[in-house]
Amino acid sequence: MDDFPIFLINTVPKKRDFSIFENWAHKYKKGIIILSHIQYVGESDFVEKHIKGNYPEIDVIFLGKTKWKGKHSYILGGDPKGKYTRFFRQKLSFRYHPFLFVNKKEAELLYLILKNPSFLDFYKQNLEEMAEEIDLKTIKRGLFFYSGRNNFSFQLKPMNVNWVQMILHQLMNRFQLQMITIWGTPKKKQLKIFLQYPLKKIFIYSKDQLWDFQHKKIKFISNIYSSTNNSDALILWEPKEEFMAINLTKVEKKMKQKIMIDPFYLFEQEEMKALNWNYFYQRDLL
Repeated sequence: MDDFPIFLINTVPKKRDFSIFENWAHKYKKGIIILSHIQYVGESDFVEKHIKGNYPEIDVIFLGKTKWKGKHSYILGGDPKGKYTRFFRQKLSFRYHPFLFVNKKEAELLYLILKNPSFLDFYKQNLEEMAEEIDLKTIKRGLFFYSGRNNFSFQLKPMNVNWVQMILHQLMNRFQLQMITIWGTPKKKQLKIFLQYPLKKIFIYSKDQLWDFQHKKIKFISNIYSSTNNSDALILWEPKEEFMAINLTKVEKKMKQKIMIDPFYLFEQEEMKALNWNYFYQRDLL
């Protein structure tokens, strides 16, 4: 999987001449076609529908170049079920992070809005028509993530500790949880909530050097991946960029069970489903 064909093309040929894609697909039979510039929403889907029927082992993705806090970044749009797409997403995260991985139409719309804000007005006027394929919350999150613009008049809500506790309580009844990992810096009062459960160990990964909580069940670990060793569940306590860029495959190999509680919806539901994670997320944050 480390080596597979990639075909990067800047624009779809005029008059929708697909011969350039077909010739490449016929030669390699598998790999990724990457569209890096589009003119309208749905362009990469159109290419995929034309190619996928004859070449099911080829993924088509959209990769739009943009900036995050003044640094080069990308918007990645693709099918999280595509094996080459998932692998490409992981490789990209090592060099450019954080970035959003969403479906192709959502990625295309975000890219076009960031280039030309007038596309936002077009989207608002066609909300009902596009609602089935484009999630409004994803667009909100993407605009705020890449530009900090509050185009929809929303604010990020603080983390709902009660929601995390509710999900953990449900999981204790469904799964055998003995050890959990928390990424972030919970307050001491919040951490006492977890001590009420019959857990053998609670691993904490935090970069807060002043954080200290002495308890026989709690162990502070300074390496993000080592903190998940033999853990049954992972809880994200903060919306950190570092967490968005993790190698999920590396994490799952260290954990006993693939369970994640994410109050910030840092990952895409479909991607986590394709990777067979038990992913519990809270979407209503905007």
